[in-house]
Amino acid sequence: MSKLERFALWGVWGTVVVLVVVMIAIVRQLGFLLGAVRLQGARVGDESLEVGTELGTLSASTLTGDSIEIGLIEAPQDLQLLLSISPGCSSCSALMPGFKRLERLSRPRYRTALVALAGDPEQIDKYVTEYRLQRIPVIHDRALVERLELAVAPYAIVISTRDGRILARGTVNTVAQIEGLQLAAEAKLGSTSEELEEDSHELVES
Repeated sequence: MSKLERFALWGVWGTVVVLVVVMIAIVRQLGFLLGAVRLQGARVGDESLEVGTELGTLSASTLTGDSIEIGLIEAPQDLQLLLSISPGCSSCSALMPGFKRLERLSRPRYRTALVALAGDPEQIDKYVTEYRLQRIPVIHDRALVERLELAVAPYAIVISTRDGRILARGTVNTVAQIEGLQLAAEAKLGSTSEELEEDSHELVES
């Protein structure tokens, strides 16, 4: 191999090394950007009822055949967290381990329940067993899904048990996004309906 050929070969390898370094830098930057977006909180869209909506007291059926009350209820906890799930939803499955830990930590202040959007009882029961969700009530009630206008999963709604109003809601893909909704709801607890509506519009516009 001549010197010119060796020089050309080294030039090619040098170019490859530079490209690899650049690609690694780009991937790292994208990772930082995605992390920042996720930590900003849940995306609020038009999938469900507006923040500030008064639900009153709703009754729904669980997977085990029991009845559970949603909204304005007498409970030691001030807040209620509902998370929609679907057995075929990969995002829901990825969220479950972290969600279970959050549910345990939130028990002193939150009554938590899962809302199944799709699947027959057998599919949902298999899902509950696979992810060990037996301690969390799983609502399987089409009437409640329609009342809350839930159409996507995973989607979280935080409700005040004091007056049955929706305090926060949004599509969630990470535990950090659910925690963001919890913080927003806790800050709004005790606010008037007008204040909640203004906050909701400001969040959507931003």
